[in-house]
Amino acid sequence: MPVPSTIASLSTTPGSNSPTGGESPALTDDYLRTAFAFIKTLDESKLSGADGAVTLAKLQDIATARILGRSTAGTGDVEELTGAQATALLSAASDTLAGIQENATNAEAQTGTATNRTVTAANLAATVLGMGQTYQDVKASRSVGVTYTNSTGRTILVVASIVSTSNSALGMEIGGVQQSSTFVPAGQGVMVSLPVPPGLTYRVTISAGTPTVNIWQELR
Repeated sequence: MPVPSTIASLSTTPGSNSPTGGESPALTDDYLRTAFAFIKTLDESKLSGADGAVTLAKLQDIATARILGRSTAGTGDVEELTGAQATALLSAASDTLAGIQENATNAEAQTGTATNRTVTAANLAATVLGMGQTYQDVKASRSVGVTYTNSTGRTILVVASIVSTSNSALGMEIGGVQQSSTFVPAGQGVMVSLPVPPGLTYRVTISAGTPTVNIWQELR
C-alpha cells in the first residue's frame, strides 16, 4: 500500500490505514514522516485557530434556547447560558449608560423617578391627564370649604362654578396651599379649574357670603 499523501486518504478505521504490515522496512521512515506531517497540518489549520477552520456544525450539540458564553467566575470553558443568565451579565441601562432596559410599571411612570425604565403606551394612559379619563359630575358629593383627597393614583382636573350671595373671592387650595383667587360679584357664577396631582388634597374656598355650587365636575 502506498504512503498516504493527503489526510482525506486516511480512514477512521485503524485497520484500513497503511502500513498494513507487509511493507518493507525501508518504507517505515516514509510512513512516520507522513504521519508527523499530518499532525502538523492539523495543528496549523485546526488547533491554532485559523479563520473558518472550525464550523458551527462541528461544535457540540446544545439545548434549545441557549446562548454560548460563560457565567462561572474565572477563565474556563464555554458554557450554555439561559436567557436569564445571559441577561444577568449585562449592565442595567440608565440615563447615562447603555444596557438592559425594562418597561416601567404604572406606579414608576407616575412618580417619574426611575432612570432605567422605558415608558409604554399603557404607562401613558395611566399618567397623562385626559387619557382614559372622563368628566364626572360630582356636584352631589362636593361642598365648598370641604377638603378632599385625590386618591385616584393620577392627576385629575377639578372644574367648579360657584355663586355667592356677597362679593367675595373664589379660590382653590391644593395640598393646603392657595393656588387660585378670583373676584366673585354677588349673585354671579365664577368658575375655578385646576389640576390636582395624585395623593394631594384640594379644597374650593369662598371668602364671604353663602356659596351655591352650580357645576362641579372632575376629569378623572
